[in-house]
Amino acid sequence: MCALEAEEGFAKNLAGRRIFYRIGGKGPFALVMPVNWGMDSFLYATGLSPLEFYLALITFDPRGVGRSDPVQTSDEFALETTAEDAAAVADALLLDRTVVFGHSSGGAVALTYALRFPRRVSHLILVATAESWRDEDRAADVPYPRTEEEMRDQFRTSSALQSRIRHASSRPWTCSFPRCGSPRRGSAGPGRSSGIGMTCGTVSGRFGSRL
Repeated sequence: MCALEAEEGFAKNLAGRRIFYRIGGKGPFALVMPVNWGMDSFLYATGLSPLEFYLALITFDPRGVGRSDPVQTSDEFALETTAEDAAAVADALLLDRTVVFGHSSGGAVALTYALRFPRRVSHLILVATAESWRDEDRAADVPYPRTEEEMRDQFRTSSALQSRIRHASSRPWTCSFPRCGSPRRGSAGPGRSSGIGMTCGTVSGRFGSRL
């Protein structure tokens, strides 16, 4: 558990690029994964602010967005690259292990991070995301946005992922994040991470069938 004041700063990834992050809230640290195609951390810091009663939320701007350094090629929008930048943020904050949170295509980044750095994940929370993300699932005629305005236009008009979203859990957030004490943990078998208990979707592999 950790209580802290709101904080902003920059982490440097292995390539020397600066990644802007912000922290707000009280409780276990939770690393919030952004969508890898471009959306700044303000959306998550604002939209998830009610969770700051229960978690210390770490949000960050992916490369080429907000206050982080710009990208040089579209390859830098890869899921693996965003996951590595998330690890750089955790390193800058001296965090070996955190809750990992992913919403929508941020869930793909969260899954990539969890598979790449399993020992750095204490709990994995996926909301309105898919259980698998493949290149063939993407629309071939929709390029990565070149500007923030293009990104916002694509976000407003895209419905490609909606059919993949599973029914959301009807359980209130307060059931998953008790205000006092440690988060309720699910049972964890060998090679699995304990779960906080709220997820919208199925998580396969080492993290169990449902957290």
